[in-house]
Amino acid sequence: MPKRAIKFGTTNSRSQAGLEFIMTYGWAIMLVLVAIGILAYFGILEPDGFLPRRCAFQPGISCTDFKITEDSMTLVLRNGKGEDIQIEGIQVKNCIGTSTGDLKNGEQNTFIIDGCSNIPDTKFIGNATVTYTGANFITHRNTGNIVGLVEPGNSLQVPTGSFYWITTTQSEFDQGSYISAQSIPQGSAQLAIGETSGTYVSKIFDANKTAVWNNLSWDEQLSYGDSIKPNGTSCSDSDLKALWSLEEISGLIADSSFCASTGNKYGGTPGVGGKINRAYNFDAASSYINFSNPQSLNFSNLSSFTVTAWINASDKQASWPIVYWGGGMSSYMQLSSPPYIVGGLYCLVTTDTGLYYNTWPPGHSSTGSMFDNKWHHIGCVYTGTAILGYVDGALRTGSSASGKVITPTDPIYVGASGANSNMFNGTIDEVSVWNRSLSTDDIMEQYQLGILNLYFEARSCDDALCDDEPFLGIFTNPGAQSLNVSNNRYFQYRATFNTDKSAYTPVLDSVTVGYTKS
Repeated sequence: MPKRAIKFGTTNSRSQAGLEFIMTYGWAIMLVLVAIGILAYFGILEPDGFLPRRCAFQPGISCTDFKITEDSMTLVLRNGKGEDIQIEGIQVKNCIGTSTGDLKNGEQNTFIIDGCSNIPDTKFIGNATVTYTGANFITHRNTGNIVGLVEPGNSLQVPTGSFYWITTTQSEFDQGSYISAQSIPQGSAQLAIGETSGTYVSKIFDANKTAVWNNLSWDEQLSYGDSIKPNGTSCSDSDLKALWSLEEISGLIADSSFCASTGNKYGGTPGVGGKINRAYNFDAASSYINFSNPQSLNFSNLSSFTVTAWINASDKQASWPIVYWGGGMSSYMQLSSPPYIVGGLYCLVTTDTGLYYNTWPPGHSSTGSMFDNKWHHIGCVYTGTAILGYVDGALRTGSSASGKVITPTDPIYVGASGANSNMFNGTIDEVSVWNRSLSTDDIMEQYQLGILNLYFEARSCDDALCDDEPFLGIFTNPGAQSLNVSNNRYFQYRATFNTDKSAYTPVLDSVTVGYTKS
C-alpha cells in the first residue's frame, strides 16, 4: 500500500496570515480611535454641534431670522394674522427682559430681548412666548421653539455715546409695576380708581455696561403743584393781568404775570406753607397787602374779568374780603358770614348799568362751610351777562348781570377792604386777575394744579435685581432733571402720584431717561 504524503505548514500558514491581518488592520483601527479621541477632545464631535438651527412659532407669527448672544436675543418676526397686532411682551428662556412694539399685518419687525444669561459657544434650546393683542384688545399667546448657537455678547462690543430710553405706550409702562396705580390704553399711567396716593416703578433698564445716567424728564397733562403760567409774551398781549403767588418772605409782593404789579405788605406772617409752595397768613387784626392802583388792572369798559385764589380760613366771626377794588368796586370777592351766608362765597361787580352780586350757596349753614382749616379754590367770573361763583373747581352759583365795568379809583387790597378795615383771618395763596371770563374748564385746571401732584425718584444699580440701592431725589419739574446717581450698568425710576380728591388723578404721559456710555 502506498504511503499518504504528509503536508507540513498548512495550519501554521493560516495562523500566520490571521495574525498578519489583525496586526495590519489593528493599527488602522487604533489610528481611527485615536483620531476620534482627538476630535472629541477638541469638542468637534459634541452632539449639540449637529443640532439644526431653528426658530419657529405657531401659525400666524413667523420667525424669519434670529440671533442669540450671551446677554440678549434678537428676533425678526413677521405678522400673518390678517390684522395689525401689538406685541405686549416676549419671554425667552434665560432672559429676564422682554420686548414690545407694533407689528402690522404682512410686515416684519425686529425685537430685542435683553437681560439674558446664556453661555457663549454653546447650543441654545428653549421656548419663547409672544404675548399680543389684536383689533379687539383681547390678549393672546403664541409659543415657539428656538435652537441655535450662542454668540459672544455685547459686553465685548457695546457701542459708546449718548442714548435715551422712552416709556410712552401702555405696553411699555406695563413692563414696570403699579401700587394703587394703573396704566390706560391711551398710553399713560395714573392713580387707580378711588385712590388718593400710588406709585409706579419702572422696569430695570440695562445699558449693557457701566453708564453715566444724565437726566430724567417726563410729560404730564398739567404742571401739577405749580403756579399758573401767563399766556402771551408781554402785559399787553396776555390775558393774565396779575398773579400774586404771595411767596415772598421779605420785601415787596411780586407779580408773576408780565404786568409787574407789586404790592406792599403790612402785618401778618409771610412765607408760611401754602397750597402751592409758600403763602401769606393774615391775622384779622392789622394785616393786608396794598397793590396801589396799577394801570394794568384798569378794567374800565371791559365786559368780563375773573379773580381766583386759594384760601384757608378757620374763623367765621366777620366778613373778610379776599380781593377788593376800592372806589368803583369793580370786584369784591370775600368769604362771608351773617348777615350774608355763613362760610359762603360773595362776589360783587359794579357796572355802568347797576350793582350786582351773588352768594354761595343759598341757605348754606355753618356745617360744611369753607371755614374748616382746609384749602379751597375760589373764583369769581364776570361774563358781561352774569356773575359766576366757583368753589373747588365747580360752578356753585350765578346771577344775571350786565354792563361794562366801572373804573376803580382806590388801591387794590388783598386780605382786607382797606387799611385796617375788615381784616381777613386765614391764609391766602395764588391770587390771579384776568381781563376775560375764564371758562369752567379753565377754573377746573387751576383747581387741579393745586390738588394734584406727581414727583419722581431714581436709582442706579450694580446688578440686574436692583434691590439693594435706595431711590434718590425728589424731582417735581417735568423738564430734564439732572440726575445725581452713581455710574452703574442698571437704572430704575419711581413715580409717585398724589391727589386731594380721589375723583381726580395726575396723569403721566411719557418718561425719557438719558444716559452716556464711554
